[in-house]
Amino acid sequence: MRIILADDHSIVRYGIRMAIEASGVGRIVGEVATAEELVSTVKQIQCDVIVTDLSMPASQERDGVLLVERLRRLTPHTPIVVITAMRNLAIVKMLVSRGALAVVDKGSGIDDLIMALRYALRREVYLSGSIRKLLREAQLSERSLFRESVLTRSEIEVLRMFAYDGLSILDIAKRLHRSPKTISKHKRNAQEKLGLATNQELLDFCRNNEKLSQ
Repeated sequence: MRIILADDHSIVRYGIRMAIEASGVGRIVGEVATAEELVSTVKQIQCDVIVTDLSMPASQERDGVLLVERLRRLTPHTPIVVITAMRNLAIVKMLVSRGALAVVDKGSGIDDLIMALRYALRREVYLSGSIRKLLREAQLSERSLFRESVLTRSEIEVLRMFAYDGLSILDIAKRLHRSPKTISKHKRNAQEKLGLATNQELLDFCRNNEKLSQ
């Protein structure tokens, strides 16, 4: 397995490289410290998996979620494994919706990353133990989390009007010339896919997800 590794801390890259090579799961064919270097390296070097830190402050591209989206457009068939110190379910949801196949907590053992690499190579999703715990606490499943990226056009349209335009179900129904029952169903289906129980959770998620506002 050929791996391109991105992290702004050289000691972290060294530790990951040594562990990967010792495990025999693969080899590092490219090693970079910024998002810009990562994009450039991906264009020049073929790899089987990309491993990138979520937050690389030295980069011009400081938003790791947008970086994942950029990488997905650049190389749509290459699995992306994200390593992060942030244990935030909303961020994990956004990473998945942008195209990350695996998300690994930096507080996990190296075995977790090795497992994520093996899953990614098989095009299977993987979340580290601490993130799976967050899912359990939120009463979500990995399957429901990864369904987020398949919101229908109608569901997205309703969410935009609800979150960004501040419209009620009745107002949205009038604007779209549909029944309030249909609009309510679209909103409810979207919330179930996103694992959001309340209107406030839905508003918070939409306002932190630039993809929905476009």
